[in-house]
Amino acid sequence: KGALINQEFQLKRVDGSSVWTLCNIKTVRDSSGEVSYTEGLIRDVSKLKAAEEQLAKSEAFNRSIVNWSKDCIKIISSEGELLFMSDGGLRLMEVEDMESIVGRIWIDLWPQGMHQAVREAIQQAKDGGEGRFEGFCPTLKGHHKWWDVVISPIPYESGNNLLVVSRDITQRKLLELKNQEQHELL
Repeated sequence: KGALINQEFQLKRVDGSSVWTLCNIKTVRDSSGEVSYTEGLIRDVSKLKAAEEQLAKSEAFNRSIVNWSKDCIKIISSEGELLFMSDGGLRLMEVEDMESIVGRIWIDLWPQGMHQAVREAIQQAKDGGEGRFEGFCPTLKGHHKWWDVVISPIPYESGNNLLVVSRDITQRKLLELKNQEQHELL
């Protein structure tokens, strides 16, 4: 039988430029095990390698934007299962281990009194619109925080996952409450 070898490597041309190649070599043996012949094919895959490199750079750039955002960015399934949370979100929610929350139902992270607003916003996003609400949800370490939450479908994705962006509005809410208290005193 034969052995097939697939190897990618970079070659330097006479002019000093380089080219990425994919080399397919097939060795065919006769019934006694001796090599009968070897076939080889070398293809220029430079454009493919350049496209892969550009895609990797683009993905790294997008990941850096998501991870350095001051918002808590999440992806949840249409059933509400938490699939992803950005690094910034992990910091905001005081999550030490992503694995401790992946797979959990997102609505269960909210206090019971917020469940109706969360359900409605998820349904609006599942229907193709944008769901939005403001609500109170403590961090995993119990620190009190208020959030402005926007939920939307993820365009061009094969699944029915939803994008959730939660902005920490705790300082604004505390000021609103303080102003309301002062107004009531007056």
